[in-house]
Amino acid sequence: MRRISSLPTAEFCPRVDKIGQDVETTQSARSTIFHAYCETGKWSSDLWTLPEKDREEIQKWRVPMPFTYRVGDVAHMLQYKNAVKEMRVAVDKNFKAVAVPAAVPQAEIAERYPEVMICGHLDMAWLLPEHDLVIVCDIKSSIFAVKEGNASLQLQGYGLAACAVTGLGRYVTAIWDAADGRYHVAGQAIEVDGFEAADIKDRIRVAAAERDGNFRTGTHCSHCWKRTHCPAHLADVPEGEFKALLSGQATEADVRAALVGKKRLEDLHKRVDEACKAWAQQHGPVRSEDGTKWWRCELRTRKGGLDHDAICRALGEPNLDKFYKPPSESTHHDWRKID
Repeated sequence: MRRISSLPTAEFCPRVDKIGQDVETTQSARSTIFHAYCETGKWSSDLWTLPEKDREEIQKWRVPMPFTYRVGDVAHMLQYKNAVKEMRVAVDKNFKAVAVPAAVPQAEIAERYPEVMICGHLDMAWLLPEHDLVIVCDIKSSIFAVKEGNASLQLQGYGLAACAVTGLGRYVTAIWDAADGRYHVAGQAIEVDGFEAADIKDRIRVAAAERDGNFRTGTHCSHCWKRTHCPAHLADVPEGEFKALLSGQATEADVRAALVGKKRLEDLHKRVDEACKAWAQQHGPVRSEDGTKWWRCELRTRKGGLDHDAICRALGEPNLDKFYKPPSESTHHDWRKID
C-alpha cells in the first residue's frame, strides 16, 4: 500500500514510504491545524505541538479564496466553506473504492485492508455531479514544491481515487499556493475511462508496487519531502564529522567544529554548482533519468518594482519616509567579535 502523497517519488524509489514516518506525521498535523484555522479564523492550541519551523511557515499561509470555475457556459463559484475537506480516499489495484474509516491509523491500513493499493487524505474537493465532475485541490506551501504542477502523480492519484469514492467520471486537478495566495487549475478534465487516465493508472500501479525495495537516488530526490531523512540521499554527507551534534550530545567544541565543517560543505557546494553550470554551458542541458525534464540555464524576467519618484510626484510628497514600516526583529546566527 502506498500513500498517495508518496506516488511522485515512489514511481522511482520504492522505499520512500519506509522512511520519515515522523515527517509524515508532522505534515498531516500541519494540514489539520491549517484547516481548523481556515474554518474558525483562529489558531488552535495544537499549533504549539508543531516544530518551530512549521509554526512559522503555516502562520504565513493564506486561507483559500473563492474562485470561479466554468464548465461550458455555466460558471461555478467554488468556496472553501463548501469544499469537502480532508476526505480519506483509497482504491484497490482495479481503482475500485475501498472504504477505510478515518479512525484507522495510516500505519495499520496495509494490515487491516490488504486490498488497498493507494490511500491518502485529500485536502479539498468540490463535487459537481451535474457535470459528472470532481475538482480535487491540494494545499501546498508553494507551487514550486510541486515540480510537475497539476500533472503531479499525487494529484492524479487523488483525482482517480476521488472519482472512485464519489462515483463521478471526470476530475480536474488544482493546487492552492498558500504562500502566494493563488490557485493553479488544470486546463481540462481527465476522463476516468479515457486513454490518458489509462496511462496514469499504469504509472500509479508501478509506483504502488513493491519492487526490489532499494533506495534509488536521482533527480526525483529534489522534490521528495522526505529526503532529509533518507540514508541514500545523505550517504555522501560525512555524518561522522557531525555525529555528536546530530545525536544531541554535542559539547561547545563539537558545535564549533561542526560550524567549520558546515562552512567547508557550503564552499564545496558552491564549487560543484559552478562546475555543473559550466558543464551545461559547454555541453547543453542535463536530462533527468526518465527523460521528461532537463536542467538548464534559463533567462527569466524579474518582477518590476515601484517607481518611488513617480509615487512622490503623484502624492505631492518630497519622499516616502513617513510610509515606511519600522524594521522588525528576527533571529539570525552569525559570528560576531566578543566585546
